[in-house]
Formats: sequence, structure tokens, C-alpha cells
Amino acid sequence: MKPLPPNSYDEWLLMPESDQDHLKFQVWDAYERDRVDIPYTALARLIASTERTVVEGAVGTYHCGEYLLHVHVPKSEIDLCPRPLAQRFEGFRVYWMYHPASDYGTNWDFELKEVLLDVLGNQLFLNAKRRDYRLSVEVLDSAGTPLVVSCAGPYDNGFVFNLADLHPDLDTTHRLMPTKSGEWQHEYTVYRVLR
Repeated sequence: MKPLPPNSYDEWLLMPESDQDHLKFQVWDAYERDRVDIPYTALARLIASTERTVVEGAVGTYHCGEYLLHVHVPKSEIDLCPRPLAQRFEGFRVYWMYHPASDYGTNWDFELKEVLLDVLGNQLFLNAKRRDYRLSVEVLDSAGTPLVVSCAGPYDNGFVFNLADLHPDLDTTHRLMPTKSGEWQHEYTVYRVLR
């Protein structure tokens, strides 16, 4: 299979807007996640350059198959952001929205290091940290190899995340909740993936 253009992110930035739009709408298939590395790079650069407190970001797909940069900020900052889809950043439209966790009134910080999780007979190690609505979750297998973590977010007083690469036909949703004794309780649900 021939690689889809462009050859590099620098080449993408040098393209006129009309050429970028041609690639996005005529060459790439956003539903198949063609060249999703390009919008993810734009998202990372937007987050690094903004003055807003970014809670999380994602690359979404608009109804017509257009990649969008989704940027979540606390509710207190949403009025300082451009209206949804009014801003274009490095070739992609930006959808600013406030993060629902900012409605809960919770302001809890934590840091977990090398928490042992037993998932489907696999021993995994979790590192997680939350500061000012920013949540990062890392899961490593027993050999220290990072697993793909997706959909990490707040959940009541704890947090949730998904792991999809433990088994080719399974997906797992994990919840970690603090107990009254200060420990963290781990629960997970297994979903069978139809391929």
C-alpha cells in the first residue's frame, strides 16, 4: 500500500490551505483514521501553545469526515476561547468545549506509582497523576512495555480508562476508586469485540 501524503509534518505546514483541504476531504478517509498522525501533531502543538488550561484533547471526526481538534478546558475558561469551529489551527478546525469534570466542584489531586493490577491473569503496573483537572494514566505490562490507554477521565471521586490491547478480541474498561481507608479499589469490565 502506498503511503498517503504528506511526507512530513513540515511539508503539511508549508502547503496552502486549499491543498490541505484537498488532502483532508479527497485523499484521506478520516473514518478509517488515515494520516491521523497529522491532526494529532497539530493538537499537541495547539495544546503546547495555548494560554488556556487544557484538561484534555482529542482528534474527532466531523459528520462529513473532517478531522477536528477537540480541546477541553475548565468551565471558568470557556468564555475566553474561540467559538466552536471558528478557529483553524495548522490546517484543522478547533472545537473548544468545557470539561464536564469542572462542573462537579471537585478539586482533588493524586499521584499513584506502580500500582499492581491483575487483569485477566495479566499483572500490570499503573502510574496515574491528576493535577488541576489534568489526568494522565500509564499502564505497563510485566515486561515494562507501555499499553495503549484510551478514554481516561474522571469518574465520581476516582477515574476510568480503557485498555484494548491485552487480547485481540477483548476490550476492558477500568475504574479506580478511592476507599475510606485511602486505598484504591480496582474494578474492570470486559467487552467482547466483534471483528
